[in-house]
Amino acid sequence: MTAPRRTSDETPFTAMFPFMANPAWTAWTDVLQRVEPVAKSAACFQFATMSFAAQRARARLDTASRFATCRTPQDIAELQIDFWRQAGDDYAGLARQWTALWQQSLSVGLAMVDAQSREADAATDPAPSRDFIRVPTAAAEPEPRKKGDDGRRAA
Repeated sequence: MTAPRRTSDETPFTAMFPFMANPAWTAWTDVLQRVEPVAKSAACFQFATMSFAAQRARARLDTASRFATCRTPQDIAELQIDFWRQAGDDYAGLARQWTALWQQSLSVGLAMVDAQSREADAATDPAPSRDFIRVPTAAAEPEPRKKGDDGRRAA
């Protein structure tokens, strides 16, 4: 049995999956490549959130086990203060991670939208469009008032 002959534009991957050579699929892969940085940021966001949840659960369990070693009310107060101080630091760290990830994701997304907008503008309008504010022209000057006319009218 002989192997089927490949055309010049076929890759081994498209030879295995012929539907991948379809132009519609090629367009879809282009979209996926453009969305990839945003998807990576979303995955990192989810990973940071799950890591944070595991870290806080671990801290809660450690605090519960350390309660057994407390001998005085002062020890319990110190343990609780340490727990909440660490929780505040952890939440602040998570907020910094989230902010960095969202900033990265949005900057990539906005760059993609800007590039697509420029491409669409170039395709539809060869000259750059300008935004003008139209100011209405001044109305004709009112007639000068007659002497003794103060502008009041009787009902």
